Amino acid sequence: MHINRKASNIISERTDNGGEYDSAEGYRDSDNAALKSMDALVRKWNFLKYIPGSKW
Repeated sequence: MHINRKASNIISERTDNGGEYDSAEGYRDSDNAALKSMDALVRKWNFLKYIPGSKW
């Protein structure tokens, strides 16, 4: 492994798309069955957040 010390000292610049929203979908976790079922549970029981004392 080789580390380029000169390149590692360069200050990075902020990346910005100018506020444009292109409705892109992320597929990073799209094949994760456990994540899909957890999302379904969160959506199903989302109403509980409005009941006092139900946050856990």
